[in-house]
Amino acid sequence: MSEKTQDFIACQGVPGAFSHLAAKQLFPEKRFLFYATFEAVLEAVSREKAACALLPVENSAAGRVADMHRLLGDLPLYVTGEHFLRIRHCQIGRAHV
Repeated sequence: MSEKTQDFIACQGVPGAFSHLAAKQLFPEKRFLFYATFEAVLEAVSREKAACALLPVENSAAGRVADMHRLLGDLPLYVTGEHFLRIRHCQIGRAHV
């Protein structure tokens, strides 16, 4: 893996998405590559475009992320750690008159 690759963490989604926020907490000194799908994120790590990936495997509201459990079994990659990101949703709206 090149030194340049070591600088990047792969995330699913866009800048500011929950995966990106979690990755920034864990790797504040790194840069991030964003991919539309979980498959693309894992492929980026497999092809050494990124040092590692940060992906969701469970959601406290919706349960496990089934796609991740299926995909991880198909590749020679492994989980190296976990991180819990507290999510606080706020609703905003106008009073109904």
